[in-house]
Amino acid sequence: LDYTKKEYLRYEKLARQQLSSKDNRDEAYNNYQQAQAQVLSTIDAIKVLNSQLNAMIDGENASVKLAQAELASAQYELDKTTFVVPFDGIVDNLQLSVGSYIEADDKVMTVIDTASWWLVANFKENALSIIEENQPVLFSLFMYPNTLFSSRVDNLGRGNVAGQGSPSGLLAQIDNPNTWMIRSKRFQVRIKLDQTLNGNTQRVGASARVLIVPEQAGIMGFIAHVYLRVVSFFDYIY
Repeated sequence: LDYTKKEYLRYEKLARQQLSSKDNRDEAYNNYQQAQAQVLSTIDAIKVLNSQLNAMIDGENASVKLAQAELASAQYELDKTTFVVPFDGIVDNLQLSVGSYIEADDKVMTVIDTASWWLVANFKENALSIIEENQPVLFSLFMYPNTLFSSRVDNLGRGNVAGQGSPSGLLAQIDNPNTWMIRSKRFQVRIKLDQTLNGNTQRVGASARVLIVPEQAGIMGFIAHVYLRVVSFFDYIY
């Protein structure tokens, strides 16, 4: 500021003596005005910094507290980049590579829980009356033809989407069957699998043939057992 002031006064004197042009004097005056504005701006900035320096939260400087909060937020976001699941499992269909960018809720992989396996069989509703929990089950897997496995019924499903009304705000739309014979619906019967499956690898979505034989089945139960054994053998061909 002092330098630009001296320059302005010098060019002002030279201009009066006609030893320098008015343009030089005007330029020196503009530089002096800009220097004054910069000084005022700097004084205001110093006031702001002093107020920030004197601002305290719980006995600690507010700027420090803000920086600590930003650091904690960044650390939280960084921790969320580590994928953690509450069970032992296998990662499947992972197609990420170094440098890939993902956003929240993006689906990037599948984790299969290897500690809990189920077999879901869809039975017609007119068969549910003779199926009970803990009944013995025989089943074969297409992955392992000519091999039968045993288990027990864990639970029976209580509903399916066909019985779910859609809340549209309008009167319910009822589908009236146009045939005399109405096909029975199917319900899920869940069967708990052994963890090891006799040492064989288990896979989600594998196909199976399931046989539940009630105690009152009699000779039909034996025939069904033989049938399951035969068709599991021919799964080699199919």
